[in-house]
Amino acid sequence: MEPITYAIIEDQSIFRQGLKLVLEPETYLHLVWEADSGSKAQQILELDNVPDILLLDIKMRNGDGIELLKWIKANEIKVSVIVLTIYDDDAYMMHLLELGAKGYLLKDSKAEEIIAAIKKVKETGHYYSERIQNLMINKITGRKISFTQYKPDVNLTERQREILILICQELTTAEIAVKLNLSKRRVESLRQELLNLVGVRNTAGLVVYAIKRGYFFG
Repeated sequence: MEPITYAIIEDQSIFRQGLKLVLEPETYLHLVWEADSGSKAQQILELDNVPDILLLDIKMRNGDGIELLKWIKANEIKVSVIVLTIYDDDAYMMHLLELGAKGYLLKDSKAEEIIAAIKKVKETGHYYSERIQNLMINKITGRKISFTQYKPDVNLTERQREILILICQELTTAEIAVKLNLSKRRVESLRQELLNLVGVRNTAGLVVYAIKRGYFFG
């Protein structure tokens, strides 16, 4: 597997040490630095010492991880943040994802899940647990729906992925047509192609598919 660089931002040294011990056997994972506050991490990132992954504690005595997350998003720092926290709250989880977190793990997560999350974020840009997927779907659709049994192994073209993401962002056919410089008829045709390819009947089904495949947050 390709090497993955990561950093740990956590104010509790015992947890940092434990996390390093958990990840150390994975030889493709390379710890490049660690920090005990968001402010120290920001200083390091400002020096262009940017790893692939940040494992970030949100609430720290010496600095707030949320402020670091906001700064990373505002400055478009090319790093993927996985939040590690004790806070098991749906609203809090969604808030952090909206601020740019690419994954959300509780501190009592098993080592296997932490490793899997790092690999998934590196490969796809996101790690969505089943719980997070359900939260995102409920937020977007405004109601609870069951997962659609869409067709597996669907390979979308770049244009189809663009249309899918814009549909999930709630753009109308006319707005998508203007954004992509296409006719409304062509957009409708592409939308129907997506429905047929994925094997769903409506926009809600497309949204479920997009979230399951990690397309929604781009």
